[in-house]
Amino acid sequence: MGWCTFLHRKPIAYSTIKKYLSALETSLALWNDDLVGFQSKRLEMCLRGIRKACPHRPQTNKRMPVTIWVLRKFFQHLNSSNFLHKMIKTAMITGVYALLRAGEFAAKDPLHIPLLRSDIRFFESSVVLRIRRSKTDIFRQGVDITLWKDDSDTCPYTHLKDLFDNSPLQYPGAPLFQNSDGSPLLYAQLVKATKDLAQHCGFKATMFAGHSFRIGGATTLALLGYEAHIIKTLGRWTSLSYQLYTRVSQEQMQKASEAISRAEHRTNKFFGDLSDTAAARVSWDNLPLQAARVS
Repeated sequence: MGWCTFLHRKPIAYSTIKKYLSALETSLALWNDDLVGFQSKRLEMCLRGIRKACPHRPQTNKRMPVTIWVLRKFFQHLNSSNFLHKMIKTAMITGVYALLRAGEFAAKDPLHIPLLRSDIRFFESSVVLRIRRSKTDIFRQGVDITLWKDDSDTCPYTHLKDLFDNSPLQYPGAPLFQNSDGSPLLYAQLVKATKDLAQHCGFKATMFAGHSFRIGGATTLALLGYEAHIIKTLGRWTSLSYQLYTRVSQEQMQKASEAISRAEHRTNKFFGDLSDTAAARVSWDNLPLQAARVS
């Protein structure tokens, strides 16, 4: 009973309807248009009825995080001499270290590729990824994400440089993550590989999804004791007003990246002292307080 039908389309929650109406009201206000309808008693009663009939969304399965330790377990089932495996491995490493949404590095369709070879720049000890568009970047200004070189088995710089130098298509407009035939890594392909690897490792495959890498990077940092404002800045979360009062330097971001790499062999636990169920249900607003530390 947690969903409500809106205009005979896909079921939409009451809270989503409110957001749509708020956005519409704001747009009309900018054009000095008539807003009388938004104060009507009929609309108020209609929304009240929807809210009463559909008070909550249905409970959905939470997504399991791919922490640095889960990632290491995954890689036991990948062959580094196989180009496809090497590409998948590099994409997963990048997703965890950069706290990326899957749609920011895997294409939803072959015509819309989120990361091109022209979007990456290598320096002596770091690599910069240019994310041209993302969920929270409504004005499409883009953002640069820096990853650092280290001596770990999961060093994002090393894996990205090797993939970049050995990809079949070398021109700037080619996909950064590409298959052996030059076609882009697809979102569905990434999700399938993630679920297959999870199943091989003895995890419940249905609990893993494309978003598991983003929350996996955040979970790893939380387990290492990093504060919420650092994790949220690295992950480009826009919720809460902490961003108005805190700043995270490049040095702090580099230390966080290096901490992930150093933690790779520190424990055999995949989620600290959290159970699988607890790891899948951590609240991101208080993640450092809820996640068990890795000793």
